[in-house]
Amino acid sequence: MEQEQEDRLSRVERMTLRMSVIQTVLAVTGFCVAIIALYAALNEADAVRKQQQASVWPHVELRQSFRNLRTERLELSLRNSGIGPAKIGSIEFFLDGEALSDWEETIQLFTETESSIFSYESVSGRVMRPDQDVVILSLLAEEMPVVAIAKIQDALDSGRLTSRLCYCSVFDECWFLASESQTPEPVKTCPVPDDGITF
Repeated sequence: MEQEQEDRLSRVERMTLRMSVIQTVLAVTGFCVAIIALYAALNEADAVRKQQQASVWPHVELRQSFRNLRTERLELSLRNSGIGPAKIGSIEFFLDGEALSDWEETIQLFTETESSIFSYESVSGRVMRPDQDVVILSLLAEEMPVVAIAKIQDALDSGRLTSRLCYCSVFDECWFLASESQTPEPVKTCPVPDDGITF
């Protein structure tokens, strides 16, 4: 009688042990499947995020054009040649490494008169749509000395007159572009100029 009870107990114990092993295997398998599913979901989410960011990627360039058809004209402009809108964080100009405060001061450095007429437009804080051009400075020989326009052109060509531009996408991904490099560098945020002056 006692032997039968021991046999029954050992059968129950064996069955309990088997059930416990099976449950453990199933739990570990379920855990592994959950980890794989989570990894796949994170990869897919990352791919979707990158695709969204790429679909609105801006690319802003500072351009200069010099025309000599009947009248000399010099223009500085920004162009968004990317596929998404660009938020202009800041743009700074430097002459021989010294920060410039405004266009009037800059033009007077190249002319001997204060009567020069020129047009300019502020772009800091502005949003540019794709393929948009914004003329930020326009100089005409009819409105100011031709010699001054030539001096400014020479300063741009020689690298004496330089710029620093920072812009962001709608997802707040930002890039910093110095005229010396012409290659935008990714940055976390657009830095605030030391003197707080932007054009």
